[in-house]
Amino acid sequence: MMEGIKIVFEEAGARLDFTAPVTGFDTTVQCVLVNIGTTTGTDKIYPERGTRLLVAGLVGKLFSRNQAVHESNFAAAQAKIFVEQSTPPEVEERIRRVRIAPVVLTRARMETNVVIETTTGKLVGTELTA
Repeated sequence: MMEGIKIVFEEAGARLDFTAPVTGFDTTVQCVLVNIGTTTGTDKIYPERGTRLLVAGLVGKLFSRNQAVHESNFAAAQAKIFVEQSTPPEVEERIRRVRIAPVVLTRARMETNVVIETTTGKLVGTELTA
């Protein structure tokens, strides 16, 4: 079973919780979330880790809801591919799908909803309906 340090995501940012390890599929979920927020090429050990989502925002590519959805779809695919390739083969519960949906889009920021679906049909996150 996979085990790691728990990352607590809060409005002010993220912090490490050394008192409560994260185990099982939750380690995969954390990897996906960290991967989405990492810019491709910034990790010296795994330069292929990350997405271009933050860069897209910095260079003005998130100028409309349609464009934000488009960039989010690419980021979801990039995150899924990297995390799946990095997951040990003996791990049975795998990622079927990662969805990143822009919820709030302004000139200054984009808030997203992330849902991860496992190969067993379990959803991690909250599906939003329009």
